[in-house]
Amino acid sequence: MATSGKASDEPSHIGFQGIQFSYANYTTSNTGTGFSEIQATYQVTGTTGYATQGLCTFVSGGTCPYGNWTKMPGAVRFTYDSSIHFDHDYFVHLGAAGLDLGNGSQNDTVTACVFTDISGNGLDLGGVDIPQPSSAAQHTSGITVKDSHFYDTATEYHGGVAIDAGYIETSTITHNQIDHVPYTAISIGWGGWPDKVSLPAQPNYSNNNTISYNLIHDHMSLLGDGGAVYTNGITGTSMANGEKVVGNVVHDQLNTSGGHVLYTDNGATYVSILGNAVWNINVSPWGSKHVNYTAGDGTYDPTDIEGNYWPNGPSDYDNKKVLIKNNHAVTGSAQVPSSIIAAGGIESQYQAILSWQPA
Repeated sequence: MATSGKASDEPSHIGFQGIQFSYANYTTSNTGTGFSEIQATYQVTGTTGYATQGLCTFVSGGTCPYGNWTKMPGAVRFTYDSSIHFDHDYFVHLGAAGLDLGNGSQNDTVTACVFTDISGNGLDLGGVDIPQPSSAAQHTSGITVKDSHFYDTATEYHGGVAIDAGYIETSTITHNQIDHVPYTAISIGWGGWPDKVSLPAQPNYSNNNTISYNLIHDHMSLLGDGGAVYTNGITGTSMANGEKVVGNVVHDQLNTSGGHVLYTDNGATYVSILGNAVWNINVSPWGSKHVNYTAGDGTYDPTDIEGNYWPNGPSDYDNKKVLIKNNHAVTGSAQVPSSIIAAGGIESQYQAILSWQPA
C-alpha cells in the first residue's frame, strides 16, 4: 500500500486502527542489482552504483558519483501527507520495511503499534535525498511515534534498524520498547559521512527532535558499530533546538566490540544526552566527540552529556563545546533511580500490546 503523490495532492486525516498488515514481499535483491547496502538498508543503486560502495556528496535531488542512495520500500508507505494516524496496528510477516512515513509526511502519529518479523527496517521516517528542501511541504515534521513495540525486525537484512529516521524535524520517538534486534535500535540523522574524510557535514533542516523514555534491550545481537540510539550528522542550529536523547533505559546491548550505546557518530552536532540509564553492556555507554569540520574552528561537534547512569562512562569534561558532568557510575540496575526505570518503555495504558501474538 502506498500513496506517493506530490505535495499539492497530499492525503490527509486518515486513520488506521486494529489492522494487521502482512505478507508483502521484496525481490529486488534477487535481481542483477543485488543488495549493496550503505546503512540501515539504504542501498547504492544505479548503472554503476550497485557494484561500488562509496561516500556520496549530497545536493538537493540526491546526486551521487557512485549511483543513488535508495531506500528499501515499505509495505505501507506515505509521502507528502498530513495527519495520518496508526493506532493499535500490526506490521508483521513483511519482506522489506514495515511502515514508511517519507518525505513531506507531517503531523502523523504511530501509537501502540507492533512491528515484528520484518525483513528490513521496522519504521522509516523521512528520507536522505532532500537535505535542504525548497518548500515547507517537503519537510518531514511533527511525527510522533509512541508506546509501540518493535522486536525481531531486520530478520533477513541485518543492517536494518527498528526505527530509522533521516532528515526530520519537531518529531518525537517516546515510550517505545525495542528488543531482540540484530543491529541498532534507533538510527536518526544523516549527512555526517563526509566527516570520514575531514570535510563538513551535509547541511540539512533537521531540528527539535526528541528520543525519550524508550526501553531498549537485547539489541546488537549480530553486528557491531551501532547502538541503542545512533546519531549521524547535524541535528539543529544550536543546543536549544538540537536533538535531545532523554530518559531512555537501555540494558543488555549484546555486541562485544565496536560501537557504543548512545552513539554520536560523524558530524553529530548539537546533541544533548540527559538522564538516561544504561547497564549490562560490553562497550562504552557513549561515543564519542568528533572534530567539528563543519565549523572548521578547531572545536568538537557541540554535545551536552549530563545526569546519566551508566558503567564506565566518560570523565567530566568541559572544553571545545563538549560538556560532560554530573553523570553516575553504576554496575547494575539496582543503582539506577527507580523513577528512571519506571518511566522507560511503554506506558501502562498501552502495555497490553506486549502480549499480542501475530497470526
